[in-house]
Amino acid sequence: MAKSRETWQLLIGPKSMSRRLKWNAIVSAALATVFVPMLGSMLSAVGYDPPIRGWRSGVWLWAAALLMVPLYLLFAARVKRAMTAYLLAVAALVPSTLAILDGALRLSFGLLGQGSAIVIAASCFLGLGTVPFAVQGRRRWYQEALRRGHLKHSLDQVNATWDSGNDNLQAEDQDWVSRPGCLLRLLPWVGPAIGMSLDEVFGPAGSDRIIVYIALALGYGLTYVLVAGAGLQFLEFRRMEAELGRPIMLVEQTQRGQAGAVRS
Repeated sequence: MAKSRETWQLLIGPKSMSRRLKWNAIVSAALATVFVPMLGSMLSAVGYDPPIRGWRSGVWLWAAALLMVPLYLLFAARVKRAMTAYLLAVAALVPSTLAILDGALRLSFGLLGQGSAIVIAASCFLGLGTVPFAVQGRRRWYQEALRRGHLKHSLDQVNATWDSGNDNLQAEDQDWVSRPGCLLRLLPWVGPAIGMSLDEVFGPAGSDRIIVYIALALGYGLTYVLVAGAGLQFLEFRRMEAELGRPIMLVEQTQRGQAGAVRS
């Protein structure tokens, strides 16, 4: 049980929002450093020459992921508004995620053929079209968590502050499969599943196909999670700020400012 909780907390990131921002930037740079050269070398084998440099979008996204590390290390502690912090946490992972998805889609054209690639790409866009439904379901769960769940102590309505330290408490809940519903969690994968099934029409599956599927699943899954997460945080914090009539600040930044004022 304890190991399971530690694993989830490691994957989710630190409880402190400023540290989480830095963590996400470092993770994004690491993912880009691993996958861009790997996918670039595979792309060069199917016509992208010279290696890696022929895949310009991948190189630019890799550079963006690396650039975010010093920026986040320098400025993460200065982010005070909660909604801004959560959106920046998502933004830190965008370059590496787009690089993986872009490389996988390009690779599918080279290895699987144009017909298969078009079907798979269309299925991914179909799956992303379910984001509004997933966000709607997550918002109901999120609001319930604010009332009686692990987020009930996160919002201080009197001081308009938010404690991000409670976000990881959900990792200790072992019934995650049923929250916010198993079918809702499977919904994002309907599009790609259909596309991969239809792809059998275009030829037999092989090792190259499996490699493409793995890269597509990773890129698509991360894209879906980031888009849905950003939408959820933006809509919910906008709702809460409208109810309070003022911006919601991170409690850790507020406490840090009060401590600095006391010392001065």
